[in-house]
Amino acid sequence: LMESAGLARVLRYLLKAGNTLNSGLANGNAAGVALDSLDKFATARGKGGMNLVDYVAQIFHDQGAAKHLDFVDGLPSLSEASRYVDDDHTRGALRRLNAQLRRVSEELQTAEARLSKADRESAAAARKAAGDAPSPEVAAAGGLAPNALDAAATKRFVIEAGRCVDEAGKAATQLEAKLQRLKTATDACYAYFGVKPGAGALKGVFSALDGFASEVPRRDRAERRCCS
Repeated sequence: LMESAGLARVLRYLLKAGNTLNSGLANGNAAGVALDSLDKFATARGKGGMNLVDYVAQIFHDQGAAKHLDFVDGLPSLSEASRYVDDDHTRGALRRLNAQLRRVSEELQTAEARLSKADRESAAAARKAAGDAPSPEVAAAGGLAPNALDAAATKRFVIEAGRCVDEAGKAATQLEAKLQRLKTATDACYAYFGVKPGAGALKGVFSALDGFASEVPRRDRAERRCCS
């Protein structure tokens, strides 16, 4: 969205047109387009039944610059984005995963303490070595009480369950990094569109732009029919 030159160009034209119409009024010298104004641009109609989107689309066609209205085709699926924008569920799942990993790690430490020094060292080496995915036996071994496991089963549990913890830990770290990048992008989006951060704010951004983006091609098609 922030890299769409076409969206920025159309918004600048809308800003200029809005300031011209509101010349002499308190809001006649706006520095930017508020997202909650986009719906008004597409619905409020003046003489002749035209709205601001109609007017700007007509200008683009009159200037032979109709191709700039095709920016909508390059935008992401805003309707889909507005449905899945909330990452609280993902963050909650990540917190639960990390909590479970800590508990399993504690259980592994308890199991390791039952091994001899030689078994602990060989288990640690095997755990680091690349290997196949843990077998179903691991789940069966993990379901037994620690004192019911013999040394061999305990060692196998430490190795294979340890590998699971290591892989899950890597995945959790990667997910945390992605969520942080998402937060950075979200904050940048708030700043770009002049939106105050808060619950549902990003969904509001996408919803407003989705309605506006669907109106632009409608008017573009109407102008093409008129001129053909």
